[in-house]
Amino acid sequence: MVKLGMCYEQGVGVEKNVEEAVRLYRQAVDMDEPSAMVKLGMCYEQGRFVEKNVEEAMRLYRVGVEKNVKEAVRLYQQARAMDEPSAMVKRRQHNRVNHRLWSSLGCATSKAWVWRRMWRKRCGCIGRQ
Repeated sequence: MVKLGMCYEQGVGVEKNVEEAVRLYRQAVDMDEPSAMVKLGMCYEQGRFVEKNVEEAMRLYRVGVEKNVKEAVRLYQQARAMDEPSAMVKRRQHNRVNHRLWSSLGCATSKAWVWRRMWRKRCGCIGRQ
């Protein structure tokens, strides 16, 4: 259903009809389709084809995070980071949390980052980079 919605959204194989695309995304969300939650959340967050509603986008992303959808995790973290102050300390804390979360979901790059960070802390060279 999500793929059909994407076809309507982009006009691939059918006439472009964004209202139909959003309707199909909503139906897929009602059927607990994780990728539909991401697509509809992006529509709400950016105000594409629907009225902009960041709270609804965050709700959809949260449900996607609970279902371990990597794209939903990334979008949820980005949306949360925009709401918080952009101080360097906050960014570093978010990076640590993001890497730990991504490594738990199987991201090799984040696993390597967490491992290096733990090793530096253990050998006492955490200040040097």
